[in-house]
Amino acid sequence: MNVVICLGGSVVASPKINKEYIKEFSSLIKKFLSIGYRFIIVVGGGDIAREYINIARELSNDETLCDKVGIMVTRMNAMLLISALKGYAYEDVITDTKGLKFEDKVKILGGTVPGQTTDSVAAEAARESRADLLIYVTNVDGIYDKDPQIYKDARLIKRMKFEDLVNYSIREHKAGIRGVIDYKAAMIIKENRIKTIFLNGKDIKNIEKALLGEEVGTLIS
Repeated sequence: MNVVICLGGSVVASPKINKEYIKEFSSLIKKFLSIGYRFIIVVGGGDIAREYINIARELSNDETLCDKVGIMVTRMNAMLLISALKGYAYEDVITDTKGLKFEDKVKILGGTVPGQTTDSVAAEAARESRADLLIYVTNVDGIYDKDPQIYKDARLIKRMKFEDLVNYSIREHKAGIRGVIDYKAAMIIKENRIKTIFLNGKDIKNIEKALLGEEVGTLIS
């Protein structure tokens, strides 16, 4: 199976770099590589990136520059994952999704260009590589009907149509923005009918369940 994973900064770099998580995640990837899975992984920036972005915004008030700062941080996070996957992944961060294809070694990306989030990078990667599955690894159990951090009665949506995902997307872009998924990514997933799962990756077993085809998180299909 060919899988694109968007490894959210909320699990790898919030509030600081989570070294033990990176080690545990890399062990899971190695396990599935040994049974024939192939991976492209996009790494987010998390709170670490937002700290840099906020300072850059105060100093320059230039959103393109802020995006560039965020991209650099995601690529540093990506290099940490490459370090943990030494020998199993390419040694350099991939910086472009155009023509991206699966190979025996893992390809790892961070952000690519200003004006989009790593959500979009992952969706582009899944489209270009014709992935069998796209997984968004977050710090919540999936997509809710409303913000679970604000509303105690928020309901987890276990299955969602491609068209409905767009309705939950964020349409404005701003460096460091938080949300379910950005609009560009949602549209790529919808237009290309990419099977997608949103899950809570703080528990590594949830990622394993998704890779094995077990029910977990929110399935977009």
